[in-house]
Amino acid sequence: MKQLLLILLLFVPVCVCAQVRESFDGPEITSNYSWQGDLDQFAIVDGWLVSRAEPVDYGTVSIKLPIDYAPSMTWEFEVRINHSPSDRNNIRVYVYTDDMSAAGVIADYYVQIGCNGESSIMFRRHVETEKSAKKLIGVPLAVLEEDVVTLCVKLTLENRKEWKLYVKEAEAYRLIGTCESGVSAFNKRGNLCYECNYSKTHVNDFACNFIEVSMEQSAEEPDEGPEEEEEEEEEEPDVPEEPEEEPDVPDTPSFASGSVRINEVMANPKGSVAFPETEYVELYNTTSESVDLTGWSFVYGDKETALAALRLEAGGYAVLYRSGREIHVDSPGQAMPLERFPSALANTGKELALLDPSRQTVDRVAYDEAEAGVSWERSGDGFYLSTDPRGGTPGSVNSSPGAYEEPEEEPEPSEPDEPEEPVRTIVLPGEIIFNELLPNPYPDGSEYIELYNRSDRVLPLSGLSIALRKSDGSLRTRYPLSSISGTLEPGGFALLSKDIEGVERFYMIVNPSALHELKLPVLANTSSTLVLLRSEDEVVIDEVCYSAEWHAAFVKEEKGVALERIDPDGASREASNWTSASSLEGYGTPGYRNSQFGKPAEENPTGIESPVYEEATGDYAISYRLEQAGYVCRAWIYDASGRLVREVVNHESLGTNGVIRWNGLSGDGSKARTGVYIFYAELIHPNGTVKRRKEVFLVK
Repeated sequence: MKQLLLILLLFVPVCVCAQVRESFDGPEITSNYSWQGDLDQFAIVDGWLVSRAEPVDYGTVSIKLPIDYAPSMTWEFEVRINHSPSDRNNIRVYVYTDDMSAAGVIADYYVQIGCNGESSIMFRRHVETEKSAKKLIGVPLAVLEEDVVTLCVKLTLENRKEWKLYVKEAEAYRLIGTCESGVSAFNKRGNLCYECNYSKTHVNDFACNFIEVSMEQSAEEPDEGPEEEEEEEEEEPDVPEEPEEEPDVPDTPSFASGSVRINEVMANPKGSVAFPETEYVELYNTTSESVDLTGWSFVYGDKETALAALRLEAGGYAVLYRSGREIHVDSPGQAMPLERFPSALANTGKELALLDPSRQTVDRVAYDEAEAGVSWERSGDGFYLSTDPRGGTPGSVNSSPGAYEEPEEEPEPSEPDEPEEPVRTIVLPGEIIFNELLPNPYPDGSEYIELYNRSDRVLPLSGLSIALRKSDGSLRTRYPLSSISGTLEPGGFALLSKDIEGVERFYMIVNPSALHELKLPVLANTSSTLVLLRSEDEVVIDEVCYSAEWHAAFVKEEKGVALERIDPDGASREASNWTSASSLEGYGTPGYRNSQFGKPAEENPTGIESPVYEEATGDYAISYRLEQAGYVCRAWIYDASGRLVREVVNHESLGTNGVIRWNGLSGDGSKARTGVYIFYAELIHPNGTVKRRKEVFLVK
C-alpha cells in the first residue's frame, strides 16, 4: 500500500503539494513529524501506528500535528479496527478547525468511522458550545460490520465550502457523499488530530497505516523558488521576503475613524413592496482609496460577525445581510452575505459598530425605532428615515432628508392610518396562548417562548406583555412585546427569544418571520408561573405554571428539550396537556406546529399506516397518529423470508402524529431489491401501554 502511495504521489498535479506524508515507518512516532499528544499510548508495529492505551471502561487517546490550511485541501488515510466499530469504539480524524473567535464560533470538522449504533462512516461538524455534533455526511458501509475492518478514506475541501467524502473499493475511490459547509478565510493553521475512542475490551484494537494531507499550491509560494535562491543568494531572498511580509501588515492595520461608516440600516423590512423583506446594513467607504475588508468585524450589540473578504472601492457601498435570504442591491453596491449576520435586527433600536483588523473601532452608531419598510439613512447630522419612495437605497447614494415631506401633509397620506386599526384590536383572554416553552436550553443556546393564536381573528402582539408571577400572586417585571409591529394570523405562531441565534443553532427553523428577538424574563429550569397579559389594563390573556416534571418519562437529560402543548384548546395549566417535544423533531419545534399536537382520540382515529413510497424524496413514509404523547418506538424492515433488512428507528420518542421514514437502503448501504417487505413497529408508553404493528408493503 505504501509503495503504491509513493508511486501515486509522483503523478500529483503541480498545482497540489503534500504537506504531510506520514507513513509511520518508525522507529519512533516522531521520526518523520513532530507529533504531540498521547505519544506513550501508541506504538509502531510493522509500519502501523497501533493504540497501546491503558484499559479503562471508556477512554480516548490521540496525537496531533500542526498543519497549514488552504482554500482547497485533501486528507487521505488508511485505518484498521480489529472489530466492528460503534459509538463507543471508533476512530476519529479531525481535519479542520474553523476558528472565528471574533464571531464567537469555533467548529471542528472530523471523519468518524463507527457511530450512531450503525455500521457507518460519518463526516461531522461540532461547534464547541453545542451539545452534539451535526452530521454533514453519513453512509452505512458493509465493510464496517466485519470482524476486522480495514478502510482507506479520502476527504476533500474545495473553495472553503464544498466537502466530498470517498472510500476506497477495489483500488479505486468511490464518492459516498457531499455537503456544503463554509469555513472562514481567516484560518491559516490548525491541527490534524488522530483519535481513538475505546471501551475496556477493545483498548488496543485500532491502527493507522498512513495519513496524507495535501493542499492547493499557492502561486505566491512556488516549489521552484529554491533553485533561483541558490543562484542569487545575495539578492533574491530579499526580494520575495518583503512581499511575503507585507501581507502580514494588514493583519493589524489601523484605519481612521469614519473611513468606513455604517451608512444605512433596514431593521424592519416588514411590508416592503419594492425590496425583499430582508434586513440589511450598508457600509460606505468615505476615503479616496479602496479598502480590503478582510479581517474586519461587524458588531451588533455585543456580538461580533467577521466580514467576508471583499475590496470596497473608494466611495463604494457594501450591503451586509444574512446568507440564504433574498436581497436587492442597487448599482454600484456589492452584496455581502454573512452566515452569522444577526437573524433579526431589533426593530426598537440597537447599537452597531465596525472594527478594523487591529480591533480598533472605526465607526459606532445607534439607530432608533423605525417605521416598517423604511430604513434609517445617514447624513452628517446623524440618521434620518429614508425618503426614497422604495423605502431605502441599499448599495447606492442615500436619499435627501425631507425631500418628500410635503406630500405627507396632503389628505391622501392620512388614509394609511386606517390599516393601523388592527393594532388597536383588543386581544381577549384565551385568544393567544403559550404553546411551547424552552426554560432549560443547551449551553450557548437560548430560552424561548412560543405563542399561538387559537382564535379566528388577526391579532396584534404589540399591546401585550409577559411577566412571571411571584409566590404571593403579584407580578414581577413586565416585559412588553411592543417591538413586534406585525400581527398574528389565526393559527399562527410567534417565537420569542432573547437570542434568536441561540435558537437557530440547535433547532430547525421553518418560518423565520415567526422569530422575534426581544427582552424576556429568565425562565427557571424547574418551574415558574408565566403570564401573558394586556399591557394597558393587565388583563390576563393566558397563564401557565410549568414544571420540569411535565417532561416525558423517557427524557433523562432535560437540557435542550422543549415542553410542548398537546391540545391548543385544552387547559394551559393542566400537566397532562404538556409533554416533551419528540426526539424525531430535534426536541423542539420553534415557530411551527408542535410535534405533540393532538386532539382527543375520539376526534382523530389512531394508528400506523403502511409505508408509502414518495417520488420526491425516494423515501418510504410511514404516517402515524397516537391517542397520547409519550410513546417510544422501535421499528424494523424485514424481507418476505423474515430476514432483518434494516432497523429504522431505535428507541426514538414520537409525537402524537408524524412520519417515520425509511430511505430504501439495507443495513449494508445497498438498495433493497424489488419485492414484498414487512414493516414492524413496537411502541411502548411509560404507563405500560404497548402497541405493535405489522404492515406488508411492496418495494418497487
